[in-house]
Amino acid sequence: MAGTRDHHAFDFFRIVDQIALHGNSIIDSTRSAYGADLGPLWSGFFIGDAVDSVVGEGVGTTAMLRIADVGYNSLTLAHGFALQHQPTEVEARHRIHGLWGTIDQVLGGLNYVGSL
Repeated sequence: MAGTRDHHAFDFFRIVDQIALHGNSIIDSTRSAYGADLGPLWSGFFIGDAVDSVVGEGVGTTAMLRIADVGYNSLTLAHGFALQHQPTEVEARHRIHGLWGTIDQVLGGLNYVGSL
């Protein structure tokens, strides 16, 4: 975070929500540029398919992505704020590093089994 203040939080969440809402263009662009299909990851794999089968195609998966984004963004915004204060900076760096490592392992595992 570069000087983010609490009154910036609304914009932070709004921007990321717009990314979730326009996910299909991200999926299409990634497929076109790299030949990689992010569709299953973006839609929650079989969980998204199950939810969509009940509430309508794209309805459940979009809601799931938006909800997951709120949770993840809350975490990353809190870490960003913590980085700005010396008493919490070191712990925030450790938590960010741990989060990054976890995500990297999950994506690596998905790639290994051919899901990405």
